[in-house]
Amino acid sequence: MMQTGAVTGNESGTSLGQAVNQKILGKDDFFKLLITELKYQDPLEPMKDREFIAQMASFSSLEQMQNMNKNFESFTNSLTALTDKLMSGSYMQQAISLIGKEVEFAGDDGTLSGRVESVVMENGIPKLVIGEQRVDLSGVLSIRIPPTKVEDTTATDNGTT
Repeated sequence: MMQTGAVTGNESGTSLGQAVNQKILGKDDFFKLLITELKYQDPLEPMKDREFIAQMASFSSLEQMQNMNKNFESFTNSLTALTDKLMSGSYMQQAISLIGKEVEFAGDDGTLSGRVESVVMENGIPKLVIGEQRVDLSGVLSIRIPPTKVEDTTATDNGTT
């Protein structure tokens, strides 16, 4: 019976030790291990077809899981960016709808009130401009529509046509 010796040396650019230390074994590592196993197998007892098929199925599953993970990460990032944009737009619409309205808001000196003059964006967050203050929407306690001035619309008839 033929004896096989220990395999020494590293024929690839990345050592298996580096890959294990990183705790990441990818498809390239799988192929390197498979090739090394095939290269140094006992010729009198070659790998059985079932074992080879099982290893290929394991590789296929690993690759599919890695692809699913990448796709899921990409989807999650896209969804987060979209949600942030939608929320920012929604907050901006809410803030703009308050222009000209009287609001009560929590200030440093307690509850303050004033008319919303404009809206500005600070670090992607809309702020209401009330006098010299910039107020976050979350600080608004109440909203009132200010009374409108009734203009005198009576026509003067001076007798000319």
